[in-house]
Amino acid sequence: ELRSFSHGYGQITYHIVLVPKYRYSIFYNKRIKKDCELVLSNICAKNGYKIHAMEVIGNHVHLFLEFHPSNSLSEVIQYLKGGILTDYSSFIVILKNDIGVEVYGQMESSIDPLET
Repeated sequence: ELRSFSHGYGQITYHIVLVPKYRYSIFYNKRIKKDCELVLSNICAKNGYKIHAMEVIGNHVHLFLEFHPSNSLSEVIQYLKGGILTDYSSFIVILKNDIGVEVYGQMESSIDPLET
């Protein structure tokens, strides 16, 4: 589906991979996996990002996102990573109590821009 921009039509999508510090396998637990999906969905809905696909695998998360070109990629990554760590402190408590993983403000990301 092509979107209309000020000077044309197009679709700008990104494949983003979020990885926890030290690549801990924190998403094997179904409850944590569902909570992570919900948290990311809420962040994207709040900021107007469209999720084409999301897959939470044992030690990383794949997101296929579309957002308006007025949002910079670094801003989107900042909202995704910061939103998990600040707005959803209960998610972090679950990680610390159930698994014993300390979650800090560091999360790696890999970006694969796909423009059509």
